[in-house]
Amino acid sequence: MSALRLLIFDCDGTLVDSAAHIVRAMENAFRSHGLTPPPDAAIRGIIGLSLPDAMVALAADESEAHDDLVAAYKVHYRDAMVREALAEPLYPGVMEMLDAVSTEATLLGV
Repeated sequence: MSALRLLIFDCDGTLVDSAAHIVRAMENAFRSHGLTPPPDAAIRGIIGLSLPDAMVALAADESEAHDDLVAAYKVHYRDAMVREALAEPLYPGVMEMLDAVSTEATLLGV
């Protein structure tokens, strides 16, 4: 009996490029609170941080609004996925890599 190999991948930011979606949701969260959104580069710079840490980095002067901005971001991110049926593109080479590691003895998880 051969051993089963398990490979688990994170999806967001690992298999799919979600940066544009994150930037748009962050911009909408700021606008929904009457705030000027940070520059695109600043938003892209916080990708990977927890949302509370991201808000501290992006809106240091708005400490009273951090929790509300986090909540607004989550709403805008989810709403865009449902309303716009946003398809986040796979990073180049992801399908080929998944095909290469996919065997009968390998279970893939996301």
